[in-house]
Amino acid sequence: MNRWTRLTTRATIGAQKTARHWRLLWILASLGLIALGAGAPDEWDIP
Repeated sequence: MNRWTRLTTRATIGAQKTARHWRLLWILASLGLIALGAGAPDEWDIP
């Protein structure tokens, strides 16, 4: 159980770091699409 908790915590922290990283990339990609005139579909919206 202890090992599982440790793995989950590490995964959660890692997910938060990558989520922040991907959100920045996502904003840049969305701006790029909008600049190209394509616009971003509603399904791609990040909460």
